[in-house]
Amino acid sequence: MILLNTRAREYHSHFASTFGALGLPIIETPVLSGQLLSAWPTEPALYDALIFTSPMAVTSRPLDTRWNDLPVFAVGPATAAAACAAGFSRVRQTGNTAADLSAVLAQATFRRALYPSAYDVTADLSQQFCGKIERLVTYRMAAADQLSAAAITALQAHTHIFVPLFSRRSAESFARLVRPFTACGAWLTAVGISSQVLEIPSRPWADEVAAHAPTSPAMAAALAGYLSTQRRAA
Repeated sequence: MILLNTRAREYHSHFASTFGALGLPIIETPVLSGQLLSAWPTEPALYDALIFTSPMAVTSRPLDTRWNDLPVFAVGPATAAAACAAGFSRVRQTGNTAADLSAVLAQATFRRALYPSAYDVTADLSQQFCGKIERLVTYRMAAADQLSAAAITALQAHTHIFVPLFSRRSAESFARLVRPFTACGAWLTAVGISSQVLEIPSRPWADEVAAHAPTSPAMAAALAGYLSTQRRAA
């Protein structure tokens, strides 16, 4: 049995720390990679809050330490941890979902917040909070052209492969790349951060399991439960 990590390289250490306890060999094969697009503004004084919806957004930050004292609203533990590691001193985790974040922002008293975001977003906070939130597209997640050589070797070996998928876009990108191998008998189980992420047309995996909450630890727990059930059945 093998675990494929389809996340961008910036997430590899976090993936290993979350899923490593399962004891499965991990093969890296990013299906999306971050590309920086725009620099931040040069005057932090124009803002009184920052909003991060992913660790990748945090990595786009400039070296200017004046940003560090602004209050940060961060979705999910991984994003909040990335913000703290980057030097931000006032980080507030706003739950795990976009809905959690929106509920917190609706009660917040900031005047003008900067929202460094991806090119593709599920919901544009600058439209939801018009006049209070300025969205700056700082990066995009580009789809890979192929799986890694190590992943291809594993797929061709017909071993049981588990694939955690963290977004609809990563699920779609992985499905596109892996279909030729599943047609030849590759054995896949997808692990979704939610059931909605896995709802794509012509799913190439034979089985799937979804986390009970939209977090990496919940995905690891769902996979651990699946493995335990399979071992008892055997």
